[in-house]
Amino acid sequence: MSRKTQKYDNRVTTLITSIFGVALAIGAFHHGFFEFLQGNTATEGILIQAIGEQHRYWIHGTEEAITIIPNFLFTGLLAMAISVFAGVWSVKYINTKHGSSVFLSTFIVLTLVGGGLAHIAFFLPIWGYSTRINKSLDFWSKLFPKNVRRILGQIWPFSAAIVVISFIIALEISIFGYFPGVDNPELILAICWSLLGLAWVLVQAPYISGFAYDIENRKTQNELALT
Repeated sequence: MSRKTQKYDNRVTTLITSIFGVALAIGAFHHGFFEFLQGNTATEGILIQAIGEQHRYWIHGTEEAITIIPNFLFTGLLAMAISVFAGVWSVKYINTKHGSSVFLSTFIVLTLVGGGLAHIAFFLPIWGYSTRINKSLDFWSKLFPKNVRRILGQIWPFSAAIVVISFIIALEISIFGYFPGVDNPELILAICWSLLGLAWVLVQAPYISGFAYDIENRKTQNELALT
């Protein structure tokens, strides 16, 4: 069978992308929700604060974003709707022919309609890794010897969990400004950014581990019809 007619079923790579895509969609949805709460008012510029003063829980809980829609209500509605689409796409369609391209396009649009800014640092590498979902992973196969792949392939659930937990805690802090035992807003903000930074650095780990797992366990699917 020609390699060009093979489709590789890299299931763990798909699963990791689905998990991260949903996490990012949740983050964008909360921006849209708070923008929606600000009602039918003008945004007064492209750079906005997603959380208005009347809904703010702490001094740094502004959640800056950008929008090309000059209205908070419609910005929020669009951000929430596209966030739901992004989550569904990440779960059901990320492994389709145009799955990665639509994933990238969706989060770019989300960025332009109030979905937030910090997620840019996440969806770009996630999209890059997602382009390997149906690929042979030959480079990674050559990079890691078989015995290394067997060990490396076992850590993806733990590394993925650390990324998601760090991201969700940072999201909670960004909204509510709460971290157990800490009252200083500046320190809380530093903790929030540190957790986001940790999640960003570690987002590479589950994919590398997932590649190793998929190389060892993948099954080649039926030959695809050429179109």
